[in-house]
Amino acid sequence: MIKAILAVDPWGGMGYKGSLPWPHCKEDLQYFQNQTSGQIVVMGRKTWDDEKMPKPLPNRTTYVVTNRPIAGYGVTSISGNIKEHLLRIEKIYPHKTVWVIGGPQILMDCRSLFQEVHISHFKNQYKTDTNIDLRKFLQFFQARSAKPSSNNVCTWMTYKNIDIFSPVL
Repeated sequence: MIKAILAVDPWGGMGYKGSLPWPHCKEDLQYFQNQTSGQIVVMGRKTWDDEKMPKPLPNRTTYVVTNRPIAGYGVTSISGNIKEHLLRIEKIYPHKTVWVIGGPQILMDCRSLFQEVHISHFKNQYKTDTNIDLRKFLQFFQARSAKPSSNNVCTWMTYKNIDIFSPVL
């Protein structure tokens, strides 16, 4: 199964200066860890380069989309047709979930493959330089569940792909 997980502010803001734009949110990071632990994560090079991200993420098999080599971290780099790579990874690990965690271009390009999308919707707007067009991204998805964080900073929502023609390479 291939899914996406991301966090955004109300305008689709995802990042600022190579990291998350909002203050540290332990509860949301725990949500991310609970979803992805023991699974496969696929991310772009800019997501990988975030100084605050542990390298590699503990208890996950990690793939990084990049044309540059990554040495010494026990991760696999992939490039070219990312959709084909995701489908291949899904076949290699049939009993695990493949989570695409960013960046926005990879998420947009691969959205037809996602059976589900998990989004942490932060309530406040933040200064961002990395954004995703949520309306376009979620065009063929339907909200299935919503759960507010205990501190009411964000709401975790799950969306299901309802596009009968998905997946499209």
